[in-house]
Amino acid sequence: MAGKLGILLMSKPESPDLETVLGLCRAASISGDEVEIFLMADSVYRLKERDLAELAGHGAKVSYCSLNTLERELDPESPDLAGCDEGSQFDLALIVESCDRFLAFT
Repeated sequence: MAGKLGILLMSKPESPDLETVLGLCRAASISGDEVEIFLMADSVYRLKERDLAELAGHGAKVSYCSLNTLERELDPESPDLAGCDEGSQFDLALIVESCDRFLAFT
C-alpha cells in the first residue's frame, strides 16, 4: 500500500542531509510512495542546486518558505527556483497533516 512521506529540510547547505533525503526519495519512488519536501531556514539556499531537480525526477513535490527566501535575498522569480512551489508555514502544516510519516532534518 502506497503512503505519503513528508520531509522538512532546515539544515545548512554544508550538511549531508540532502543526500539522505535523496536516498529516501529514491526508496519511496521504488515503493510507490508519494513524497512532499518543504525547505525553510538556511536550506532555501539549496534551491539553486541541481540535486533538487533530481528530487523532482523521483516524483517528489518540492516547496519552500517564501519568507525565508526573501530574508536571504533569493529572487523568487529566479529560474533556479523553477519546479519548486512557493509556500508558507500554513503549507507546511498541510503537508504534516496529509502525511503518513513526517521527517525533519534540522
